[in-house]
Amino acid sequence: MGAKTVLAIDDHKNLLKLLRANLEAAGYEVITATSTAKGISLVDEVKPALILLDIMMEEMDGIQALRKIRTNSNVPVIMLTALDNPDTVARAIEAGADDYITKPFTVRQLLARVSAKMRHSPPGEQSAET
Repeated sequence: MGAKTVLAIDDHKNLLKLLRANLEAAGYEVITATSTAKGISLVDEVKPALILLDIMMEEMDGIQALRKIRTNSNVPVIMLTALDNPDTVARAIEAGADDYITKPFTVRQLLARVSAKMRHSPPGEQSAET
């Protein structure tokens, strides 16, 4: 996949459709997963430039998934969640999140943050092995 590939992991299909439409309109390639297990497997397969990850997922929460992702990848991760309490934000950042956006959010805010993270993460720096 390309340097502008975004992996969106969320169990709400309508939100994934919204993310895909807006990110693709902004020039990004978007891969989606509705489970954290599938999302984690796609990290190695797709090698995304950025991950959007929900916290409140069914089989494994997003913070647990982030810890698994961080065992072999430094890809920028933006948590995209309805949880806005300070303890949850701190736990996500401590687990390796690069940014945290609470739902509801504006498309402009999302695109600005995605663009900023992409600027600060040149291609080839996503692997934890480098």
